[in-house]
Amino acid sequence: MFMIEWGALTVAELVDRACRRHRDRVAVMTEAGEKRTYGELSDRSWRLVNALNGLGYEKGARVGILAANCPEYIEVEFACGRGGFVKVPLYVRNTPAEHCYFLADADVDVLIGEASLLDGIAARLEEEGVAKRPRLIAIDAPGDAEALEYEELLIRASSQSSRPHLLPTDPFQIRYTSGTTGRPKGAVSSHQAMVVASLGNVVHNSWEDPVLPGDVLMHVIPFSHVSTFNIIGHSLYGVTHLPFKKWDPDHFLNAVQEQHVANVLLMPTQVNMLMTQASALSTADASSLKTLVYGGEPMAAGVLDAALDRFGPVLTQGYGSTEAPSLIIGLPKSAHVGHVAKARGPACGWAMPWVETAILDLEGQPVARGETGELVVRGPFLLDGYLNNPAATANVLRDGWYHTGDIGRMDEDDCVILADRSGDMIISGGYNIYPAEVEAAILTHPDVLECVVFGAPDPTWGESVRAVVRLSDGAVLTTRALSEHSAGELARFKFPKNIFVTSDAFPKTDAGKTLRRALRDATADLEELA
Repeated sequence: MFMIEWGALTVAELVDRACRRHRDRVAVMTEAGEKRTYGELSDRSWRLVNALNGLGYEKGARVGILAANCPEYIEVEFACGRGGFVKVPLYVRNTPAEHCYFLADADVDVLIGEASLLDGIAARLEEEGVAKRPRLIAIDAPGDAEALEYEELLIRASSQSSRPHLLPTDPFQIRYTSGTTGRPKGAVSSHQAMVVASLGNVVHNSWEDPVLPGDVLMHVIPFSHVSTFNIIGHSLYGVTHLPFKKWDPDHFLNAVQEQHVANVLLMPTQVNMLMTQASALSTADASSLKTLVYGGEPMAAGVLDAALDRFGPVLTQGYGSTEAPSLIIGLPKSAHVGHVAKARGPACGWAMPWVETAILDLEGQPVARGETGELVVRGPFLLDGYLNNPAATANVLRDGWYHTGDIGRMDEDDCVILADRSGDMIISGGYNIYPAEVEAAILTHPDVLECVVFGAPDPTWGESVRAVVRLSDGAVLTTRALSEHSAGELARFKFPKNIFVTSDAFPKTDAGKTLRRALRDATADLEELA
């Protein structure tokens, strides 16, 4: 029954309920100790809705957000839900060129963000001579771009409720993902999908230790990534949000101790850094920590055991995707310890109550229990489709199922165990890196004739990016020169850590496709680019 109720709600209704129930409770606090109550957050989000309405933007307008984790990000989240705006989150580590592609593809009307980041985008738009440019709003001190000031807009706007008529099926956000070929794709999700995803996260995080009013929820992973799904549902429960801007293991432990953090979501890479690099690991007081959710990639067994020894049975694993943003499968704390421990190996867990899963073969038929196939899922949380890309939509949404592209099996007690990814996507530090995007940037160098990119195991990041290139005859190229050449088109963290060079033409299939695996396996015999 609760799924019927969830599916009938909009993000606006969840925000309104949270702000009414917890008006005087602290909604968000900064690392510096500044605090805003739910009442203040409600006031400021309505001011933002009315300010945008005053600038001519109504329901359906696309509002981009480009900022590190901060209180204003949560205000934008609330305002988009209440005003019927379609949120388009951008990742701060991408380049202006990458951002401009997203802005154009999503036809963004307004971009709210940090001034320094807006300056880079404005310069790139000017350089490209783009006719339609989004209106820029700076949440901090204005920079060189002609941006409106966020605080000034809020001061001048009314705080009166002005919500348009909203339906659960109305679009709420466009989040960009990608495959191993082609341009990044904008996954369009409805209010209904966001409500189910966000409330689902609370249910998952409350499996064995309930989320309570006043619990401090630290947001370490960027809001432009999966942390955004912990905002709305947890607000309904009256938590205090603590945005964390820059990852540092000791800084994290200090914040847990000083702010009495109860709940946090980390990537396995960050847990690894905690256990191997934090000087305060043995002395910091982390007794307030009730739930540490991890996901995005497998956790090394040694790291998991060390984390359980240090923090106790607080770890729980989750798995989802941009297209199916709800937690699809989860592994509770009790399954991490003792004779029932299942966490030492590939990502795994049980389907959440609102998720239907199946393992299918190449013909789309269910496989026998224990056999390997593609994980497919369905439920009221799936994307509506990819923006402007019906072919890609048809490829992943078939017969009501979302095809994840992840390979796995289901064991005798219904636990889903993920074995591999059907694509070539690289997961480094919890972030998705798509080989085709990196290859395209490297291939813009005039001396590079061929390029293939792939992932390699990395003890710190899970996977690191590697590449093999074939250069033109007589060319002399260094890794640094190639990195500098690609800097304007490719975020730094996506650039290969190791580049190998060959003078031979790349091996191909009969269809002319590069044999990626053969090149990956040949790197031991190749010379590394200086």
